[in-house]
Order: sequence, then C-alpha cells, then structure tokens
Amino acid sequence: MIAFLISTLVDLFIYLGVPMGLWISFRILKYPDLAIEQLFIFGGAIFCYGLVNEMSIISIIIIIIIQSFLLGLLLSFFRFKFKIHPIILSLGSGYIYYSLSLFFLNGPNVHLGTRIGKIHDINFLLISLLIDIVLVMSYFVFFKNKNGIKIIAVGSNQELVKQFGISRIFWGGLGLALSFILIQISGLLYVYHSRNIDISNGSGLLLISIFVVVISRVLDSRINILRNSIYILYFLLFYLLIINLVVGLG
Repeated sequence: MIAFLISTLVDLFIYLGVPMGLWISFRILKYPDLAIEQLFIFGGAIFCYGLVNEMSIISIIIIIIIQSFLLGLLLSFFRFKFKIHPIILSLGSGYIYYSLSLFFLNGPNVHLGTRIGKIHDINFLLISLLIDIVLVMSYFVFFKNKNGIKIIAVGSNQELVKQFGISRIFWGGLGLALSFILIQISGLLYVYHSRNIDISNGSGLLLISIFVVVISRVLDSRINILRNSIYILYFLLFYLLIINLVVGLG
C-alpha cells in the first residue's frame, strides 16, 4: 500500500507541469494547445540528447528555457500577425515537436542505462516536489506583478491591450513560453525517473490535462494560479489514483 501511494505521488509530481502548462495557455491566453503530448516528449528528448552529449542538467534546463521562449514568440507571431487559428497552430507545432524528438532521439526510443544513476522513489519524490513548488510559487509571484497582468490582458482584456499599447506578440509569446517550460520540465522529470523514453510516452496526457483544467475552471472561474494549482493537484491525484489502482488490479 505504501509503495502504491509513493508511486502515485511520484507520477503526480512528474505530470503536474502538463495540466498547469495547459491551464496557462488555455485559461490565460485562450490558446487551446493540443500539442502538449508532443511537447512533453520533446522536453524528454532534449534531456536525452543533452545527457548523451555529456551536458550538465543545468545546461539542459537553460536550453529548454531558451527554446521555449523562442517557440512561444514564434507561435505568438503567427497567431497575432497572420491571425492563424490557435488549433491549426497547435496541430502544426505538434508535428514539428514530434519530428524534432525523433531527430534528437535518433529513433523512436532511447534507454539511458547507466547515464543516469538509479534514484530511490522517496528521494525523487522530494526532488520533484521541490521543483514543482519553486515553479508554481515563481509563477504565482510573476502573475501578480504588472508583467503578468499584461500576459493576462492579452487573452482576456483586448481594451486594456489597445489602451496601453501592450504588444500581443511579445507578451503572448512570453505566456506561451511559461506554459512550454512547465510541460517540458515534466518531460525531463519523466525521463530522469524512468531512465528511458519512447516517442509514445505522452499518450493520454492531453485527455488527463483537459479533465483537470476543466474541473478547476468549473470550481473557480478566477485567474489565480496558486488556487488553481491546488485544484489541479487534487484532481490530478484523484485521476492517477484511479488509473494506478485499475492497472494494479489488472
């Protein structure tokens, strides 16, 4: 029983960044990102590529952050400059993530073996919990200041955007980048824990994320990242408990 609960909590803190990332893109920017499964694998693929080329984990995280900002700005440019529908953009970007993942992995799957030392579930649980707390609190503080309000305005207050001359391309791109970072860090944590990756590992994450984001939206329509993080955490835990229980009984 204890092992079951620890395993479920490990899954919880690995995957938490995915619905959080979807919540930011969907609730704040009104951008329904359908490519989160491919983006999750893309983050894991970058991590694998970095490890194979003997890069430090810090360097890999910095690369993930930089390319997230570049991707966010690029998608925001196409979204607001050329008025391309966000669903079309997310489907197209998903294909690109998938192709790049295959390139970085040099195939459909990679087993890292001894490149990553075996880490006990309790230790990994504490590491992933700490990372998630730092990310959520950092985002909470950010969205409380004037820069975070500009990102919120891009998705929900066009009059404010026009009145203060807020750049939808830049601030929308920054918001997408913050979403992409969370999702890709989840992919990194998954690979770090499992020590292998397959191109199909992200299957089902879109469904899970939509479920917990919609439920949190029903319970609280306000844009409050800390409050919604708690809702997402609770319902993601509930979902994972049921899934892991069914798998264990099967």
